[in-house]
Amino acid sequence: MVAAVTGFPARTRLRPHGGPAASRRYERRRPEKTPLHRVVSENLERWLTWREAAERPVPGHVEEELRGYLECGLLCFGFARAVCMTCRTGFVVAFSCKGRGVCPSCNGRHMAQTAAHLADHVIPPVPVRQSRKPIWPRSPSGSVAA
Repeated sequence: MVAAVTGFPARTRLRPHGGPAASRRYERRRPEKTPLHRVVSENLERWLTWREAAERPVPGHVEEELRGYLECGLLCFGFARAVCMTCRTGFVVAFSCKGRGVCPSCNGRHMAQTAAHLADHVIPPVPVRQSRKPIWPRSPSGSVAA
């Protein structure tokens, strides 16, 4: 599809992080132990009440994003059971919020997926040179100083 639109073939080589490593083991992240999660969970209700009392309520999508972040990555809000195909070890993977605003894990995953898509399918595989325009010193009157 991309080759037809851009005229460039899609990249065939894998990115360095493209495949699973045999030595890597899944380790569940623990969002409940992060400072951001602690601050949001301790202060969300109080902040929402304060905004409501000030007659400046928080938009619904903001409240949903914050509440979704508090549930992201916690096993008590849902998980999937998985099995390693090489060693047959079973483990659980907590569901994510898939948010793009507050959750650093989901936001980082989305940025990495977008960058990988751009590198593999959008940006043509040609040499790219970065250039910039020089900024000449200006005098106080606005003319270029010689």
